[in-house]
Amino acid sequence: MKNLKIAIVHDDFIQNGGAEFFIFEIVEELQKNQQFNITVVSSIITSEWKRKFREIGVDTKESFIGRLPLVKYYSKTLFLTPLFYMAFESFDFSEFDLVLSSSTRYGQSIITKPETIHISYINSPGKMIWETKKYFYSKKFLYTLIQNFLPLNRVYDYYSQHRADYLLANSKNISSKIHKNYKLDSQVLYPFINFEKIKKNNLAKKDYYILISRLIPWKRIDFVIEAFNELELPLIIVGSGDETYIEKLKKNANKNISFVGFVSDLEKYRLLEEARGLIFPQDEDFGLTIIESLYLNTPVIYFNQGGAKEILKNTYGISFNLQERKSLVEAINTYNLGQFSGLDEYALSFRKEVFIESLSKFLKQTSNIVE
Repeated sequence: MKNLKIAIVHDDFIQNGGAEFFIFEIVEELQKNQQFNITVVSSIITSEWKRKFREIGVDTKESFIGRLPLVKYYSKTLFLTPLFYMAFESFDFSEFDLVLSSSTRYGQSIITKPETIHISYINSPGKMIWETKKYFYSKKFLYTLIQNFLPLNRVYDYYSQHRADYLLANSKNISSKIHKNYKLDSQVLYPFINFEKIKKNNLAKKDYYILISRLIPWKRIDFVIEAFNELELPLIIVGSGDETYIEKLKKNANKNISFVGFVSDLEKYRLLEEARGLIFPQDEDFGLTIIESLYLNTPVIYFNQGGAKEILKNTYGISFNLQERKSLVEAINTYNLGQFSGLDEYALSFRKEVFIESLSKFLKQTSNIVE
């Protein structure tokens, strides 16, 4: 049976974020299949990430941008230049049978020959380009500086996305955005949680609520602070981010609100399992923290848009319709922890094995490999 040479393309491997570890786990699992020969391709791959891939026996290819001195410290300043498009277009994929790109910015702009299949897995169309109001929330000066570059980037992003042979979306929410922005259809393949890494202790619930997020303006933590100031209920906020924004939040928060910063996964899951409810105030593309919360039997109080609306459907939590204090307060006042059941069973439908099995089947079908 034919071995399939696959290139996995991702925007960059600079930070230790959820997107990077998501790709790493996909690569790790696909590498176990003896029919697949995997190579990771990206614009920038730090030495730490190169080491991680070497340890699981996977080769890496990096673009010319990765060779620029200290580039990981200023790469974001290059986002609206043609450099990243040029970097991905410079790769030669002629040795590969199939390319799987996972991108929120530029990775999909690769060029493949007709005989090489390109599957684009889209977590989100680039927010910097397509959702400027959200991305540049409270960053009006920055938006003023770059707004004249956006139309050209939208045009290039639109046409480069049409280079893929197949499109996969991480949710129905993203599939609708793909159709709106690119006028293309896509199949939905939900992302996964590696539940083996979540320590579940069946801990008793305590009286506090929890919020887990990067603390940056568009995540809208501001009105959550206002709501809990009014309710005088305990709230634990987990996460790091924009220091100026965090200081502003702390200044406005009463003593019932605690900021614990970045914590280990073990501590995060303990806090989440003991919480009375997870507060989810932002419009996310999907929201993996929601699935982790359900697995630990903690219902969610959520802004009724995006991925949260799709995942929860008012079955596993309480929704609110406006990103404002009053709307959240009303939701919390109607919230009853005991009214929800079957949360962890539902969460397990997003386990890694389901994703890898579906993806592997899709890769073989599109490459005409039959079991």
